[in-house]
Amino acid sequence: MMRLLHRTRPTGRVAAVVAAVLLGPPPAAAQTADRPVTLREAVLLARAQSPARRASVARVDAADLSRTYAGRLLNPSTELRWENLAPGLPATLPLDIFATVTQPIELGGERAARRGIAAATLDGARASLWATERALDHEIVRRYLAVVRERDRGRTLAEQAEGLAELVRILQRRVAEGVTAEADLRKMETERARVDTDAALARIAAGRELAVLAAVVGWPASPPLDALERPLAVLPAAGDSDAVVAAALERRPDVQIAAARLEALRQNLRFEQARRIPDLNLTGGYKRTAGYDTGVVALVMPIPLFEHNRASIVLANGNVIAAELELDQARRLAAGDARASLAAAAELLRRSADAEARLVDPAGQVRQAARAAFASGAGDLLRLVDAERVYADARIAVADLSIEAVLATIEARLALAEDAIP
Repeated sequence: MMRLLHRTRPTGRVAAVVAAVLLGPPPAAAQTADRPVTLREAVLLARAQSPARRASVARVDAADLSRTYAGRLLNPSTELRWENLAPGLPATLPLDIFATVTQPIELGGERAARRGIAAATLDGARASLWATERALDHEIVRRYLAVVRERDRGRTLAEQAEGLAELVRILQRRVAEGVTAEADLRKMETERARVDTDAALARIAAGRELAVLAAVVGWPASPPLDALERPLAVLPAAGDSDAVVAAALERRPDVQIAAARLEALRQNLRFEQARRIPDLNLTGGYKRTAGYDTGVVALVMPIPLFEHNRASIVLANGNVIAAELELDQARRLAAGDARASLAAAAELLRRSADAEARLVDPAGQVRQAARAAFASGAGDLLRLVDAERVYADARIAVADLSIEAVLATIEARLALAEDAIP
Protein backbone atom coordinates (compact mmCIF):
# COMPACT_ATOMS: atom_id res chain seq x y z
CA MET A 1 0.00 0.00 0.00
CA MET A 2 1.29 3.44 -0.86
CA ARG A 3 2.18 5.79 2.00
CA LEU A 4 2.34 9.56 1.54
CA LEU A 5 4.05 12.19 3.64
CA HIS A 6 1.83 14.56 5.57
CA ARG A 7 3.29 17.80 4.23
CA THR A 8 1.84 20.13 6.82
CA ARG A 9 5.10 21.34 8.30
CA PRO A 10 7.98 22.71 6.19
CA THR A 11 11.45 21.65 7.21
CA GLY A 12 14.97 23.00 6.98
CA ARG A 13 15.45 26.33 5.32
CA VAL A 14 11.74 26.68 4.57
CA ALA A 15 10.93 26.22 8.28
CA ALA A 16 13.29 29.06 9.15
CA VAL A 17 11.51 31.36 6.73
CA VAL A 18 8.13 30.33 8.14
CA ALA A 19 9.35 31.10 11.64
CA ALA A 20 10.62 34.49 10.50
CA VAL A 21 7.27 35.25 8.88
CA LEU A 22 5.11 34.04 11.76
CA LEU A 23 7.30 35.07 14.70
CA GLY A 24 8.84 38.22 13.27
CA PRO A 25 7.41 41.77 13.28
CA PRO A 26 3.66 42.20 12.82
CA PRO A 27 2.63 42.05 9.14
CA ALA A 28 1.58 45.68 9.04
CA ALA A 29 4.93 46.79 10.41
CA ALA A 30 6.88 44.50 8.11
CA GLN A 31 5.34 45.86 4.93
CA THR A 32 7.16 49.12 4.58
CA ALA A 33 9.21 50.45 1.72
CA ASP A 34 12.46 49.74 3.63
CA ARG A 35 11.34 46.16 4.34
CA PRO A 36 11.15 44.38 0.96
CA VAL A 37 8.47 41.76 0.46
CA THR A 38 9.69 38.61 -1.28
CA LEU A 39 7.70 36.07 -3.23
CA ARG A 40 8.85 33.35 -0.81
CA GLU A 41 7.39 35.21 2.16
CA ALA A 42 4.11 35.79 0.35
CA VAL A 43 3.82 32.09 -0.55
CA LEU A 44 4.63 30.85 2.96
CA LEU A 45 2.36 33.37 4.68
CA ALA A 46 -0.52 32.54 2.35
CA ARG A 47 -0.04 28.85 3.02
CA ALA A 48 0.02 29.40 6.78
CA GLN A 49 -3.18 31.45 6.76
CA SER A 50 -5.16 29.92 3.89
CA PRO A 51 -8.65 28.70 4.88
CA ALA A 52 -8.54 26.24 1.97
CA ARG A 53 -5.34 24.69 3.28
CA ARG A 54 -6.65 24.57 6.83
CA ALA A 55 -9.74 22.79 5.51
CA SER A 56 -7.49 20.20 3.83
CA VAL A 57 -5.52 19.78 7.05
CA ALA A 58 -8.77 19.18 8.91
CA ARG A 59 -9.67 16.44 6.43
CA VAL A 60 -6.25 14.83 6.92
CA ASP A 61 -6.61 14.95 10.70
CA ALA A 62 -10.10 13.45 10.47
CA ALA A 63 -8.92 10.67 8.14
CA ASP A 64 -5.98 9.95 10.45
CA LEU A 65 -8.26 9.70 13.48
CA SER A 66 -10.78 7.62 11.52
CA ARG A 67 -8.05 5.12 10.66
CA THR A 68 -7.51 4.37 14.37
CA TYR A 69 -11.15 3.28 14.67
CA ALA A 70 -11.43 1.40 11.38
CA GLY A 71 -10.29 -1.99 12.69
CA ARG A 72 -12.51 -2.20 15.74
CA LEU A 73 -14.69 -5.23 16.29
CA LEU A 74 -18.34 -5.14 15.32
CA ASN A 75 -20.75 -4.34 18.12
CA PRO A 76 -22.28 -7.27 20.01
CA SER A 77 -26.03 -7.63 20.45
CA THR A 78 -27.90 -8.70 23.55
CA GLU A 79 -31.21 -10.50 23.99
CA LEU A 80 -33.51 -10.79 27.01
CA ARG A 81 -36.36 -13.25 26.47
CA TRP A 82 -39.19 -14.50 28.64
CA GLU A 83 -41.19 -17.56 27.64
CA ASN A 84 -44.37 -19.19 28.93
CA LEU A 85 -46.19 -15.86 29.21
CA ALA A 86 -49.19 -16.87 27.11
CA PRO A 87 -52.59 -16.71 28.89
CA GLY A 88 -54.29 -20.05 29.66
CA LEU A 89 -51.11 -21.95 30.51
CA PRO A 90 -51.09 -23.76 33.88
CA ALA A 91 -50.18 -21.44 36.71
CA THR A 92 -47.61 -23.91 37.89
CA LEU A 93 -45.63 -23.66 34.61
CA PRO A 94 -42.54 -21.61 35.47
CA LEU A 95 -41.23 -18.80 33.30
CA ASP A 96 -38.28 -19.53 31.04
CA ILE A 97 -35.77 -16.65 31.06
CA PHE A 98 -32.97 -16.17 28.55
CA ALA A 99 -30.21 -13.53 28.73
CA THR A 100 -27.65 -13.83 25.94
CA VAL A 101 -24.96 -11.80 24.18
CA THR A 102 -24.09 -12.39 20.51
CA GLN A 103 -20.77 -11.30 19.09
CA PRO A 104 -20.35 -11.18 15.27
CA ILE A 105 -16.95 -12.45 14.15
CA GLU A 106 -15.78 -11.27 10.72
CA LEU A 107 -14.21 -13.93 8.59
CA GLY A 108 -12.27 -13.74 5.34
CA GLY A 109 -10.22 -10.63 6.21
CA GLU A 110 -12.99 -8.02 6.43
CA ARG A 111 -11.33 -6.18 9.33
CA ALA A 112 -8.00 -5.94 7.50
CA ALA A 113 -9.79 -4.66 4.41
CA ARG A 114 -11.56 -1.99 6.46
CA ARG A 115 -8.19 -0.91 7.85
CA GLY A 116 -6.82 -0.80 4.31
CA ILE A 117 -9.68 1.39 3.10
CA ALA A 118 -9.10 3.82 5.97
CA ALA A 119 -5.34 3.94 5.31
CA ALA A 120 -5.90 4.60 1.60
CA THR A 121 -8.42 7.32 2.49
CA LEU A 122 -5.76 8.96 4.66
CA ASP A 123 -3.26 8.77 1.79
CA GLY A 124 -5.79 10.43 -0.49
CA ALA A 125 -6.44 13.20 2.04
CA ARG A 126 -2.70 13.86 2.36
CA ALA A 127 -2.30 13.98 -1.41
CA SER A 128 -5.25 16.39 -1.62
CA LEU A 129 -3.60 18.60 1.00
CA TRP A 130 -0.43 18.72 -1.06
CA ALA A 131 -2.44 19.50 -4.19
CA THR A 132 -4.17 22.34 -2.32
CA GLU A 133 -0.80 23.73 -1.27
CA ARG A 134 0.54 23.57 -4.83
CA ALA A 135 -2.56 25.25 -6.23
CA LEU A 136 -2.30 27.99 -3.60
CA ASP A 137 1.41 28.48 -4.32
CA HIS A 138 0.66 28.79 -8.04
CA GLU A 139 -2.08 31.33 -7.43
CA ILE A 140 0.14 33.48 -5.20
CA VAL A 141 2.98 33.31 -7.75
CA ARG A 142 0.70 34.37 -10.62
CA ARG A 143 -0.83 37.25 -8.67
CA TYR A 144 2.52 38.43 -7.29
CA LEU A 145 4.10 38.44 -10.75
CA ALA A 146 1.04 40.22 -12.18
CA VAL A 147 1.60 43.03 -9.68
CA VAL A 148 5.30 43.25 -10.52
CA ARG A 149 4.56 43.19 -14.27
CA GLU A 150 2.07 46.08 -14.15
CA ARG A 151 4.17 48.04 -11.68
CA ASP A 152 7.29 47.83 -13.85
CA ARG A 153 5.27 48.62 -16.97
CA GLY A 154 3.94 51.72 -15.23
CA ARG A 155 7.46 52.74 -14.25
CA THR A 156 8.74 52.44 -17.82
CA LEU A 157 5.83 54.43 -19.22
CA ALA A 158 6.22 57.07 -16.51
CA GLU A 159 9.90 57.47 -17.45
CA GLN A 160 8.91 57.76 -21.11
CA ALA A 161 6.29 60.38 -20.26
CA GLU A 162 8.89 62.34 -18.32
CA GLY A 163 11.26 62.28 -21.29
CA LEU A 164 8.48 63.38 -23.63
CA ALA A 165 7.67 66.23 -21.24
CA GLU A 166 11.18 67.56 -21.75
CA LEU A 167 10.72 67.36 -25.52
CA VAL A 168 7.42 69.22 -25.18
CA ARG A 169 9.22 72.03 -23.33
CA ILE A 170 11.83 72.23 -26.10
CA LEU A 171 9.11 72.43 -28.76
CA GLN A 172 7.27 75.11 -26.79
CA ARG A 173 10.40 77.27 -26.89
CA ARG A 174 10.86 76.65 -30.60
CA VAL A 175 7.24 77.48 -31.34
CA ALA A 176 7.64 80.71 -29.34
CA GLU A 177 10.74 81.50 -31.37
CA GLY A 178 8.87 80.75 -34.60
CA VAL A 179 11.21 78.00 -35.80
CA THR A 180 8.76 75.09 -35.32
CA ALA A 181 5.17 74.67 -36.41
CA GLU A 182 2.60 74.57 -33.62
CA ALA A 183 1.18 71.35 -35.08
CA ASP A 184 4.41 69.57 -34.17
CA LEU A 185 4.00 70.73 -30.59
CA ARG A 186 0.44 69.43 -30.48
CA LYS A 187 1.58 66.04 -31.82
CA MET A 188 4.18 65.73 -29.09
CA GLU A 189 1.71 66.83 -26.40
CA THR A 190 -0.75 64.21 -27.61
CA GLU A 191 1.89 61.51 -27.51
CA ARG A 192 2.92 62.52 -24.00
CA ALA A 193 -0.71 62.49 -22.82
CA ARG A 194 -1.19 59.04 -24.32
CA VAL A 195 1.88 57.63 -22.57
CA ASP A 196 0.94 59.30 -19.29
CA THR A 197 -2.54 57.75 -19.52
CA ASP A 198 -1.07 54.31 -20.19
CA ALA A 199 1.23 54.74 -17.18
CA ALA A 200 -1.74 55.63 -14.98
CA LEU A 201 -3.70 52.61 -16.24
CA ALA A 202 -0.74 50.35 -15.45
CA ARG A 203 -0.49 51.76 -11.92
CA ILE A 204 -4.23 51.25 -11.42
CA ALA A 205 -3.97 47.65 -12.64
CA ALA A 206 -1.00 47.03 -10.34
CA GLY A 207 -2.92 48.44 -7.38
CA ARG A 208 -5.93 46.29 -8.14
CA GLU A 209 -3.82 43.14 -8.44
CA LEU A 210 -2.00 44.05 -5.22
CA ALA A 211 -5.28 44.42 -3.31
CA VAL A 212 -6.37 40.93 -4.39
CA LEU A 213 -2.92 39.53 -3.59
CA ALA A 214 -3.06 41.04 -0.09
CA ALA A 215 -6.46 39.44 0.49
CA VAL A 216 -5.28 36.00 -0.64
CA VAL A 217 -2.00 36.18 1.30
CA GLY A 218 -3.68 37.52 4.41
CA TRP A 219 -1.92 40.85 4.80
CA PRO A 220 -4.00 43.26 6.92
CA ALA A 221 -3.13 46.03 4.47
CA SER A 222 -1.55 46.10 1.04
CA PRO A 223 2.21 46.74 1.11
CA PRO A 224 3.65 49.53 -1.04
CA LEU A 225 4.07 48.59 -4.68
CA ASP A 226 7.79 49.33 -4.51
CA ALA A 227 8.20 46.87 -1.61
CA LEU A 228 7.62 43.82 -3.82
CA GLU A 229 10.93 42.38 -4.99
CA ARG A 230 11.25 41.05 -8.51
CA PRO A 231 12.08 37.32 -8.17
CA LEU A 232 14.77 35.57 -10.18
CA ALA A 233 14.19 32.69 -12.56
CA VAL A 234 15.72 29.44 -11.30
CA LEU A 235 15.41 26.39 -13.52
CA PRO A 236 14.82 23.03 -11.78
CA ALA A 237 17.64 20.53 -11.44
CA ALA A 238 19.36 19.95 -14.75
CA GLY A 239 19.78 16.56 -16.33
CA ASP A 240 18.17 14.27 -18.84
CA SER A 241 14.60 15.53 -19.12
CA ASP A 242 13.09 12.04 -19.46
CA ALA A 243 14.92 10.82 -16.37
CA VAL A 244 13.97 13.93 -14.39
CA VAL A 245 10.32 13.58 -15.38
CA ALA A 246 10.25 9.86 -14.60
CA ALA A 247 11.79 10.45 -11.17
CA ALA A 248 9.28 13.17 -10.33
CA LEU A 249 6.18 11.51 -11.72
CA GLU A 250 5.08 9.56 -8.63
CA ARG A 251 5.69 12.59 -6.37
CA ARG A 252 3.15 14.76 -8.15
CA PRO A 253 -0.04 15.30 -6.13
CA ASP A 254 -2.35 14.56 -9.06
CA VAL A 255 -0.69 11.18 -9.58
CA GLN A 256 -0.70 10.48 -5.84
CA ILE A 257 -4.41 11.31 -5.60
CA ALA A 258 -5.16 8.89 -8.45
CA ALA A 259 -2.93 6.22 -6.86
CA ALA A 260 -4.57 6.65 -3.45
CA ARG A 261 -8.02 6.34 -5.02
CA LEU A 262 -6.95 3.15 -6.78
CA GLU A 263 -5.63 1.71 -3.52
CA ALA A 264 -8.88 2.56 -1.71
CA LEU A 265 -10.89 0.81 -4.43
CA ARG A 266 -8.62 -2.23 -4.30
CA GLN A 267 -9.17 -2.46 -0.56
CA ASN A 268 -12.90 -2.10 -1.14
CA LEU A 269 -12.76 -4.99 -3.63
CA ARG A 270 -10.88 -7.00 -1.03
CA PHE A 271 -13.62 -6.19 1.48
CA GLU A 272 -16.41 -7.22 -0.89
CA GLN A 273 -14.60 -10.47 -1.71
CA ALA A 274 -14.21 -11.20 1.99
CA ARG A 275 -17.94 -10.80 2.45
CA ARG A 276 -18.49 -13.94 0.37
CA ILE A 277 -17.69 -15.79 3.59
CA PRO A 278 -20.58 -15.17 6.02
CA ASP A 279 -19.81 -13.74 9.44
CA LEU A 280 -19.90 -16.13 12.38
CA ASN A 281 -22.14 -15.19 15.29
CA LEU A 282 -21.09 -16.52 18.71
CA THR A 283 -23.83 -16.45 21.34
CA GLY A 284 -23.42 -17.11 25.05
CA GLY A 285 -25.49 -16.37 28.10
CA TYR A 286 -27.81 -17.46 30.88
CA LYS A 287 -30.96 -19.56 30.75
CA ARG A 288 -33.43 -20.37 33.52
CA THR A 289 -36.01 -23.00 32.67
CA ALA A 290 -38.16 -25.27 34.79
CA GLY A 291 -36.53 -23.77 37.84
CA TYR A 292 -33.01 -24.65 36.78
CA ASP A 293 -30.19 -22.19 36.01
CA THR A 294 -28.13 -23.17 32.97
CA GLY A 295 -25.83 -21.65 30.41
CA VAL A 296 -26.40 -21.11 26.70
CA VAL A 297 -23.79 -21.31 23.93
CA ALA A 298 -24.59 -21.15 20.23
CA LEU A 299 -22.80 -20.71 16.92
CA VAL A 300 -24.86 -19.19 14.11
CA MET A 301 -23.61 -18.83 10.55
CA PRO A 302 -25.55 -18.26 7.33
CA ILE A 303 -25.21 -20.91 4.69
CA PRO A 304 -23.80 -19.32 1.48
CA LEU A 305 -26.03 -21.37 -0.74
CA PHE A 306 -27.48 -18.70 -3.05
CA GLU A 307 -25.90 -15.33 -2.34
CA HIS A 308 -22.13 -14.93 -2.70
CA ASN A 309 -22.02 -11.10 -2.85
CA ARG A 310 -21.26 -11.35 -6.54
CA ALA A 311 -23.10 -8.18 -7.55
CA SER A 312 -21.00 -6.02 -5.21
CA ILE A 313 -17.80 -7.82 -6.20
CA VAL A 314 -18.43 -7.22 -9.90
CA LEU A 315 -19.07 -3.50 -9.31
CA ALA A 316 -16.03 -3.16 -7.06
CA ASN A 317 -13.82 -4.93 -9.63
CA GLY A 318 -15.09 -2.63 -12.37
CA ASN A 319 -14.23 0.40 -10.25
CA VAL A 320 -10.70 -0.94 -9.74
CA ILE A 321 -10.20 -1.43 -13.49
CA ALA A 322 -11.46 2.09 -14.15
CA ALA A 323 -9.19 3.54 -11.45
CA GLU A 324 -6.16 1.74 -12.93
CA LEU A 325 -6.88 3.32 -16.30
CA GLU A 326 -7.42 6.72 -14.69
CA LEU A 327 -4.07 6.41 -12.90
CA ASP A 328 -2.40 5.60 -16.21
CA GLN A 329 -4.09 8.64 -17.74
CA ALA A 330 -2.97 10.84 -14.84
CA ARG A 331 0.62 9.67 -15.30
CA ARG A 332 0.52 10.38 -19.04
CA LEU A 333 -0.90 13.86 -18.54
CA ALA A 334 1.57 14.57 -15.75
CA ALA A 335 4.52 13.45 -17.89
CA GLY A 336 3.37 15.62 -20.80
CA ASP A 337 2.83 18.61 -18.53
CA ALA A 338 6.27 18.19 -16.93
CA ARG A 339 8.08 17.88 -20.26
CA ALA A 340 6.24 20.86 -21.75
CA SER A 341 6.89 22.97 -18.64
CA LEU A 342 10.60 22.15 -18.68
CA ALA A 343 10.91 22.96 -22.39
CA ALA A 344 9.02 26.25 -22.02
CA ALA A 345 11.11 27.31 -19.03
CA ALA A 346 14.38 26.51 -20.78
CA GLU A 347 13.35 28.39 -23.94
CA LEU A 348 12.15 31.46 -22.05
CA LEU A 349 15.33 31.54 -19.97
CA ARG A 350 17.42 31.32 -23.12
CA ARG A 351 15.53 34.15 -24.77
CA SER A 352 15.50 36.38 -21.70
CA ALA A 353 19.26 35.98 -21.18
CA ASP A 354 20.15 38.21 -24.17
CA ALA A 355 16.86 40.06 -24.60
CA GLU A 356 18.37 43.31 -23.36
CA ALA A 357 21.11 43.17 -26.00
CA ARG A 358 18.74 42.11 -28.79
CA LEU A 359 15.89 44.52 -28.10
CA VAL A 360 16.71 47.40 -25.77
CA ASP A 361 20.24 48.22 -26.94
CA PRO A 362 19.36 48.67 -30.65
CA ALA A 363 16.21 50.59 -29.78
CA GLY A 364 18.25 52.80 -27.45
CA GLN A 365 20.72 53.60 -30.20
CA VAL A 366 17.90 54.55 -32.57
CA ARG A 367 16.34 56.70 -29.87
CA GLN A 368 19.63 58.42 -29.12
CA ALA A 369 20.22 59.16 -32.80
CA ALA A 370 16.68 60.52 -33.22
CA ARG A 371 17.10 62.74 -30.16
CA ALA A 372 20.46 64.00 -31.39
CA ALA A 373 18.98 64.88 -34.78
CA PHE A 374 16.04 66.58 -33.06
CA ALA A 375 18.37 68.59 -30.82
CA SER A 376 20.30 69.81 -33.88
CA GLY A 377 17.05 70.91 -35.49
CA ALA A 378 17.38 68.56 -38.43
CA GLY A 379 15.40 65.61 -37.10
CA ASP A 380 11.94 64.53 -38.13
CA LEU A 381 9.37 64.72 -35.35
CA LEU A 382 7.47 61.59 -36.37
CA ARG A 383 10.71 59.65 -36.47
CA LEU A 384 11.53 60.84 -32.97
CA VAL A 385 8.08 59.88 -31.63
CA ASP A 386 8.41 56.48 -33.25
CA ALA A 387 11.89 55.96 -31.79
CA GLU A 388 10.64 56.87 -28.30
CA ARG A 389 7.74 54.46 -28.62
CA VAL A 390 9.91 51.61 -29.92
CA TYR A 391 12.38 52.10 -27.07
CA ALA A 392 9.65 51.99 -24.42
CA ASP A 393 8.01 48.97 -26.07
CA ALA A 394 11.36 47.16 -26.13
CA ARG A 395 11.90 47.77 -22.41
CA ILE A 396 8.38 46.58 -21.60
CA ALA A 397 8.85 43.50 -23.80
CA VAL A 398 12.09 42.59 -22.03
CA ALA A 399 10.48 43.06 -18.61
CA ASP A 400 7.50 40.93 -19.66
CA LEU A 401 9.80 38.23 -20.99
CA SER A 402 11.66 38.21 -17.69
CA ILE A 403 8.39 37.79 -15.77
CA GLU A 404 7.29 35.01 -18.11
CA ALA A 405 10.62 33.24 -17.55
CA VAL A 406 10.16 33.43 -13.77
CA LEU A 407 6.61 32.10 -14.03
CA ALA A 408 7.68 29.32 -16.41
CA THR A 409 10.50 28.14 -14.15
CA ILE A 410 8.19 28.07 -11.12
CA GLU A 411 5.56 26.15 -13.07
CA ALA A 412 8.29 23.72 -14.16
CA ARG A 413 9.28 23.21 -10.53
CA LEU A 414 5.68 22.56 -9.59
CA ALA A 415 5.33 20.15 -12.52
CA LEU A 416 8.33 18.22 -11.16
CA ALA A 417 6.86 18.16 -7.63
CA GLU A 418 9.54 20.51 -6.30
CA ASP A 419 9.08 23.53 -4.03
CA ALA A 420 7.70 26.49 -5.94
CA ILE A 421 10.38 28.80 -4.52
CA PRO A 422 13.85 27.19 -4.27
